[in-house]
Amino acid sequence: MRVKVRGVYATAATRLLIDAGHEVVEPSDPIRDRFGASFGEGDPDVRLRSSDDYLGVYAVGEGASGVAESLAVGTDSFVFDAVPVGAVRDATVEETAGSGAFVGFDNGRGFLPYSNTEGRVEEGDEPRVTVVDEKPPWSDGSPVVAEGERVGNGMVTLVRNGSGVRVKGGTEEDATQLSRTVSTLGVEPPSGWGVIYSRDALDAGMDELSAAVEDAVEKTGSEGTEDEAVWLWLGREGRCGYDEARGEETATVPGHHRLKATSNAAAGGVDIAESLVDSPDPSDTFPFGVVARRFGPNEGDQTEILHGKPDGRFPSLGRGEVVKADGDTGEVTVERRITSSGEYDALGVEREDGDIARTRFEEGAWAYPTVYESSDGEAKGTYVNVCTPLELYPDTVVYVDLHIDVVKVDGEVRVVDEDELAEAVGKGRVDEELAEKARDVAGKVAEDL
Repeated sequence: MRVKVRGVYATAATRLLIDAGHEVVEPSDPIRDRFGASFGEGDPDVRLRSSDDYLGVYAVGEGASGVAESLAVGTDSFVFDAVPVGAVRDATVEETAGSGAFVGFDNGRGFLPYSNTEGRVEEGDEPRVTVVDEKPPWSDGSPVVAEGERVGNGMVTLVRNGSGVRVKGGTEEDATQLSRTVSTLGVEPPSGWGVIYSRDALDAGMDELSAAVEDAVEKTGSEGTEDEAVWLWLGREGRCGYDEARGEETATVPGHHRLKATSNAAAGGVDIAESLVDSPDPSDTFPFGVVARRFGPNEGDQTEILHGKPDGRFPSLGRGEVVKADGDTGEVTVERRITSSGEYDALGVEREDGDIARTRFEEGAWAYPTVYESSDGEAKGTYVNVCTPLELYPDTVVYVDLHIDVVKVDGEVRVVDEDELAEAVGKGRVDEELAEKARDVAGKVAEDL
């Protein structure tokens, strides 16, 4: 498989792909310098890039899932199916919002901005849409779609059964100017397709504009199969594995990829440190205390709990205040005020407005406890989530929940949701090795409680 790699994971991914028998093509100059003559020829079958938040990797092209599996280092890495950019779907408008609408289709959900429609849409409408921007499942957004069947590139988009020419964010005069320019190039868009130019087209050279229009026109006649696309979520162990792979090729400090995902300032600090430190060992312990004291989380900060699921959902458990932070031990305590009523799952006790949820997180731990108390301080129970190793970023705690949990109410300790873990294994969402680790963690937690 020929793979083109870009982003902060490029060095590590290149090493892992070559070791797995894939060919890396079209390397960047820094990657070529590091690897020498280790590259293949020809167009890539799969294109690989980092997610914008650096928490994972996006792979698109024929064979993307196989490539992602080769890169799924560590027991806490997960591969999630994605709807690729350019995919066309028959959708139903499920909910409208201020700037657009949420639409559902056979294998996903997307956000349709009103700027990507000919007019406002309403609940129950059934537009045909094209995915124009993919978002990872752990982000707070959905894939962005546009109304109609569309083909094109970053500069020129053609819309089937559309009409006229316009420039996104531009004026009628801009559109007229581009139409006249393109008419001199001999690459007119086909009849029956509307044209949308990006603002970049206004400043493009003649050759660049001609190539973009030709590319878009060529795609109108393509009846090829849809690209395969996946997201690879890299957990804490996965990121450590990437550090070691990168360390085979260039100086790499412990926690290199973890720091890249922490903040832009931390990412810049990594580059400086690696230019100053002689022969760092990427397998050394990640210096959480140093990083947390500089970037957070610290006492008084607000942090969000991102509760990932093996099926690709990443719901938020809400935000809370950091009431205690110990960089030396990697422990952070977060308090949340409960604002709803009902019953706490598995605990079987009443949930009341004003209750306090006090959660203790530890960097790298495979589980975390939450103690629930009433507004007057009466203990209601303890719930311990078993999960992939915790990562405590400045304003977010991230992990993937492994279903099985441990609860303690009135002195009685129970392991719960073992059936949900077994079901996830049966569906191929959790492999048996990870499931066995989760069961072992739950057993030890139950003994300690």
